[in-house]
Amino acid sequence: MRNSHLVRGVGTRRVAADITERMDRHAHATAETSVVPLRLATSDDAAPDLAPPGSDLDLRAVRWFLVLVDAGQFRRAARRLNVSQPGLSRVISALERRVGAELIDRDTRPFALTPEGEIMAIYGRLIQQLQCAALREVAQAGAGPRRRVAGGCRWDD
Repeated sequence: MRNSHLVRGVGTRRVAADITERMDRHAHATAETSVVPLRLATSDDAAPDLAPPGSDLDLRAVRWFLVLVDAGQFRRAARRLNVSQPGLSRVISALERRVGAELIDRDTRPFALTPEGEIMAIYGRLIQQLQCAALREVAQAGAGPRRRVAGGCRWDD
């Protein structure tokens, strides 16, 4: 079977180890903000209940937040996303309510990320990388070489 090591989880463990290492480095760099380093669960672990029901993050909101961070302005980010500025602002506000913290200091021009926003940007990029890795590995598990674009991720086999 092509990519059978991925089915057994070896590739997934490698990605999880890389992300865990990045989170640990971030935790050490921001020790004064009391960030607790996390360890990603593997298939060998019992399935932990990491979050209460209904606490899932909206991946679209995380992606829009990252576009906003990269664009530096609501207007520019809305243009890149092809959405209205009020619509983008509503999604970002909903994300802030979801995580229970203000991510953006809207009182400064241009806006600035709060310390919580900086942490969300780091973890958001990790979430995005993990999502792309998952989509790529699933697509490659049983498919021949082809170009793929899925979930904002692009790769060539």
